[in-house]
Amino acid sequence: MIVAMRGRQNQKKWEQRLEPNLDGVCNTLTTVQKDNLVLEKIKVKQATKQGWIECGIDGVFDSSYPTSKLRRGRVQGGGAICPTLTTKEGGIVKMDRQFRIRKLTPKECWRLMDFSVLDFFSAMLLDRKKAKELLEKYKDNPNGIEIMNEAETIRNETKKGLSNSALYEIAGNSIVRSCLVDIIGQMV
Repeated sequence: MIVAMRGRQNQKKWEQRLEPNLDGVCNTLTTVQKDNLVLEKIKVKQATKQGWIECGIDGVFDSSYPTSKLRRGRVQGGGAICPTLTTKEGGIVKMDRQFRIRKLTPKECWRLMDFSVLDFFSAMLLDRKKAKELLEKYKDNPNGIEIMNEAETIRNETKKGLSNSALYEIAGNSIVRSCLVDIIGQMV
């Protein structure tokens, strides 16, 4: 679910509020990257096919060894069953809320504005040829974390490419391509 962070006046003072958009449509993207956020279920890293498992509200999970890629059983029964207690400090954690809030990534903003993945990586790297090579290498999973990590490594090594702030700004200042095509089509 997409939520917007908006400043609202309440009894003569300003406060920040999260405003969910429940109709399934993204709020308007702006050049201010903090405006649009994603409300998503909390995922606990676990050695499963997808690499994580969801923990329900008021559920418990094992938080020991948080960077391990081999641990299983962190969440049992959706959090309803407590994993084995250990003497390790901070081992078992109770979920007190069901969702976490994160900001949209530059790539998500570009995709919402109807740009292709190739367009995004071409802008990020300022090199369409490298972007095509990268997408060819990851053609089975063009939306995975691995392709983003490699793109960021290339951007850092070559010392060229657009920063995330610039990518947010471009998405916020653009128009959805299909809308533009429809507008021009109506004018012709």
